[in-house]
Amino acid sequence: MLHPNPLFRQILSPLSVHYDDPATVEIRMSRPGEVVTERRGEGKRIVEDKRLSLAVIESISRSLGNANGLAFDADESPKLSCILPESHRFECLVGPSVRTGLSLAIRCKHPFTPAWEQAGVSPAVREYLTEMIRAEANMIIAGATNTGKTTLLNMLLETIDANRRVVA
Repeated sequence: MLHPNPLFRQILSPLSVHYDDPATVEIRMSRPGEVVTERRGEGKRIVEDKRLSLAVIESISRSLGNANGLAFDADESPKLSCILPESHRFECLVGPSVRTGLSLAIRCKHPFTPAWEQAGVSPAVREYLTEMIRAEANMIIAGATNTGKTTLLNMLLETIDANRRVVA
């Protein structure tokens, strides 16, 4: 989904071509001109995009900062954390505090509801987990970044009776 403001859409377009696809989970950059894209069902791939120079990334970050009331300046305030219009999380850090001079990540929030099998949950494990939910057992869901913790939790929450109260 593109931002309705045509100017903002134009400002974000060098990056949005990499994250607009609903299968895109995350994009990362650790050097100008090179985008690492992670897509559902495809994994990671590296894409060369010379349009994404450090100057372009800094310009996009300044515009995002201004739009969100946040300071971004490559020398004085080189870090920006905000939410893009499509609800994607945007994190950017530039300058000498980053070995390569650039660290950019966009965690995409495209709507996606996987089947249990797509989440890597076998029927036996699904039955065990839903039985533990019915038994009101305590659970800890832990894992590395981008391993499906929130997705699994949302799937488990769907198995709880709608009249039950959940405190997290």
